[in-house]
Amino acid sequence: MNIIIKAIPHKEQAYETVGDYAMLPNGVLDVVVSELGDARMEFLVGIHEAIEAGLMHFAGIPLQSSTDFDVLYEAARPDAEGWHDSTAVAAFLAIAGEDAPLPTVDSEPGDHPAAPYRKQHTLATAAERMLAAELGVDWHAYTEACEHAGSKA
Repeated sequence: MNIIIKAIPHKEQAYETVGDYAMLPNGVLDVVVSELGDARMEFLVGIHEAIEAGLMHFAGIPLQSSTDFDVLYEAARPDAEGWHDSTAVAAFLAIAGEDAPLPTVDSEPGDHPAAPYRKQHTLATAAERMLAAELGVDWHAYTEACEHAGSKA
């Protein structure tokens, strides 16, 4: 498997995320990460996405299923005042289940029980945390940089 990881301005992401991936028609896994101002952090996002997508691919989980889930998840996330868009919530609950927990302001889509790639996301996060420690990247500062990437765009 060939993998390309590249950093792009956050505003060029397809939806509100700091990392995205797609399998290109030629079989190359294309990973894009938001520019975070620290190459180590961009590396961590890229490795997380590559591991997650690779594990999904080998498990036979369509990569598009994570994007589809993430887009609905982000749309159902509450706004700054804590309000949820009722249409977005209905669409999210239609795929996540009527009793599924709703996204919160700082929750991660891949951690949600209904995420079709939850296991792969969890394993990618474990590797990401180990690499962050080795690189001397403070996990709290890293997650803050990821959460606020859109405000820097």
